[in-house]
Amino acid sequence: MVDLAIKAVKCILRGTDLNKLSLEVKRYAKVEKIPGGSLDQCEVLDGVMFNKDLVHPKMRRVIRNPRVILLDSPLEYKKGES
Repeated sequence: MVDLAIKAVKCILRGTDLNKLSLEVKRYAKVEKIPGGSLDQCEVLDGVMFNKDLVHPKMRRVIRNPRVILLDSPLEYKKGES
C-alpha cells in the first residue's frame, strides 16, 4: 500500500512548485473501489479513467488508444425538412 501511495503522490506533484504547495487530494486524485480482487491487483493510473457498464455481452471490454471528444454543448439530431 505504501508504494501505491507514493506513486499516487508523485503523479499529483508533477510540475508543481513545492514552495507554494497546497495539495487538495480530492481535486487531483480519486480512489475507485471495485468489489472483489486482492491487494496485488491494485494499481495507480496516471491519466484519465472512464468507467462504462457493459450493456451487451459482446461489447468490447478494452479499447486500445481510444479517441475521446469533450463537448461543451449537447448533441442533438434535428431532422431536416423534405
